[in-house]
Amino acid sequence: MTVRWEKFGFYIGGIASDASRALELMKKRRFHLIITDIRMPQMDGITFIGKIRETDHDTEIVIISGYNSFEYAKSAISLKVSSYILKPIDPAEIERLLAELKPRVDEKMIDPSLEGGDNGIIEEIVRFVGENFKKSITLKHISERFYINTAYLGVKFKQATGYSFNYYVNKLRIEYVKSRCVNRNRKMNELISNAGYSNHQYFYKQFNKIEGVPFSKYIKKRDNRKDQ
Repeated sequence: MTVRWEKFGFYIGGIASDASRALELMKKRRFHLIITDIRMPQMDGITFIGKIRETDHDTEIVIISGYNSFEYAKSAISLKVSSYILKPIDPAEIERLLAELKPRVDEKMIDPSLEGGDNGIIEEIVRFVGENFKKSITLKHISERFYINTAYLGVKFKQATGYSFNYYVNKLRIEYVKSRCVNRNRKMNELISNAGYSNHQYFYKQFNKIEGVPFSKYIKKRDNRKDQ
């Protein structure tokens, strides 16, 4: 609550009350930074980190503990923990640490050998866009919602779909309009708004760009085919 995560390029992707629940979260998505206590119910922090390292050797891990123990510190080093911070927590110390860790996280995100864990997230994002394209969505909003770097998301989204994010959204919206403008009595402005366009001129511009023909010409040609 006291750390300015977004200022340093981080977003809270999940919170768990114990290690077992945290491991369940990690089965569903990849986290770039994990912050854990040592003393927790059911499973202590060192055991928790050991289980993480069985499958993930690169996620940054920070321990926050009230125990200034050499044994704990030694175990943390062997498990490649990024930092061991003693309580009480100083938000400024956490923020200094985030500033140090962010470049390392960014470098790992670009490394192709580490991208596999994010493929599931990208697939989830593509599904999300398909279900919500009629709403006001941007790449930045989605990156914040799914806690993933905006530039990285743009690259991965294009790899997954073959299109840039904006082109893909416009294509979905245009197909929506095309599939529903068969009724000549339907109010076209209302239909365009329902597709997600607050600026109708932008719709006409994108339609011409993607379909290769002005919208008015497309409608006229389609109506002529009906009358024949």
